[in-house]
Amino acid sequence: MATFPIPLLDASLFTQGTESQKLHFANDLMAGFKRYGSVKLINHEIPEETVAGVFDWISWLQCARYGKISPKTRSQDSRENFDQGPASDLQYPNRWPSEEELPGFRTFMESYFITCERVVLYLMSALELAMGLPADCFHDRMLAVHGSELRLNGYPEIDIADLNSGTVSRIWPHTDIDIITLLFQDGVGGLEIEDPNNLGHFEPVVRQGPTEMVVNISATLQRWSNDTLHAGVHQVTIPQGWKGKSEAGLAERYSVPYLAKADREVSVGTLPEFVTADGIVKYKPISALEFQQERLSTAY
Repeated sequence: MATFPIPLLDASLFTQGTESQKLHFANDLMAGFKRYGSVKLINHEIPEETVAGVFDWISWLQCARYGKISPKTRSQDSRENFDQGPASDLQYPNRWPSEEELPGFRTFMESYFITCERVVLYLMSALELAMGLPADCFHDRMLAVHGSELRLNGYPEIDIADLNSGTVSRIWPHTDIDIITLLFQDGVGGLEIEDPNNLGHFEPVVRQGPTEMVVNISATLQRWSNDTLHAGVHQVTIPQGWKGKSEAGLAERYSVPYLAKADREVSVGTLPEFVTADGIVKYKPISALEFQQERLSTAY
């Protein structure tokens, strides 16, 4: 079966390569984002045992039904989740189960959060290089009081008939609010992205290996770049191999997105570097926190 040709990039070319290899990776990253709104990464410096460990924790949480304490408000999305922010966030501190309840969980997840943050930072450096921007143009807007989120998503078993009814979905089509999103998914399938050249048409994003990372452009980067880059519209629905069936149940599905956000008080309006020669500014200044609150008010 042919799959949507989202570019598969080797991140080690940027993290360990020559200057020429770094530039090559940066340009390929930019090209993939412009065409698809998404790329896939391998050799991204998150080892297989770490990725496996995250999914082990999701499975354990689902078995213990711990995730039930934080279901999604929109019942039309068939999903449960555990959300985590930066350990340094004093304004919205994380709420953790006790060490007695889940020994080792907090330590593992805080370490994994920092690992994801490092990946985001070198990807933003690559974009700065590809776009000819000053070094730290993006970094300086996302390192102080950011509200980045790490999410453990569990999608309960569901009948295909329920998804075919059109009243419920694992996730409805949407764009993320952050800068970029890093995503690992299990092998169940169902993730689809909209083809920017054929709006309304979604293509499956099939996982080729357990450490394959999907990276999506999100709304903040679209705003900063004045629509140079567009946020990738995506959804989770019936996997390709199950479409056309009416009487079957889909297995539980797990995914781990890391949503890299701007500092809360930083403007997510168009950056000066992206204002066009004729002065067109598509996005007026608004703080990242205000933008998030605005989006949330329309989502629920």
